[in-house]
Parts: sequence; structure tokens; C-alpha cells
Amino acid sequence: MEITGIFKYLYELLAGIGLPQVWVDIIAYIFAAVVVFGFLCVVALFLVWLERKASAHFQQRLGPMRTGWHGWRQTVHDAIKLMRKEDITPYAVDRKVF
Repeated sequence: MEITGIFKYLYELLAGIGLPQVWVDIIAYIFAAVVVFGFLCVVALFLVWLERKASAHFQQRLGPMRTGWHGWRQTVHDAIKLMRKEDITPYAVDRKVF
């Protein structure tokens, strides 16, 4: 199914339940933004994995192999670790600079 078919179905579904056209447009744009953002996140994960594997190949080593098939989950684990990191600001520091 093409993406235009999905949006046409979404428009028909939302208009069918009686929403005003403005709200149908807003919901459709939010849905499109979420789809694009999700696609870009998956592409970024793949490109990081590919870069790690390529640089490992150039250095004649295997690269990340401990998590998932050929190490594909390593990037996901790194992203989770980065989101869980604690933001520490030392005491008596210039906050604008730090």
C-alpha cells in the first residue's frame, strides 16, 4: 500500500467520525511527522551500525558482536544508555558557560 493510500484512508476515517476538516488536517500532519521521525530514527540506527561494521572491517576486526545478530542491538543499547545518563552540574560553577 502506498503512503498516499494510507493518508487517504486516514482522512476518510477521521472525516467519517465527524471531525472538522481543521482537526483532520492537524491529525494527519502529526501522523505524517511521526512516520517521518520514526523512519529517520530507524535509518540513523542502521547507519550507525553500518559505520561500526565498516570501520571494524577496515581495522581487520569484527566490531560489535555481543548483542543481537551481528551486533545490531548495540546501537539501541547505546541510545538507551545515553538517554539514562545523569546530567551533573558541579556546585559553584558558572551555569551559562557550563
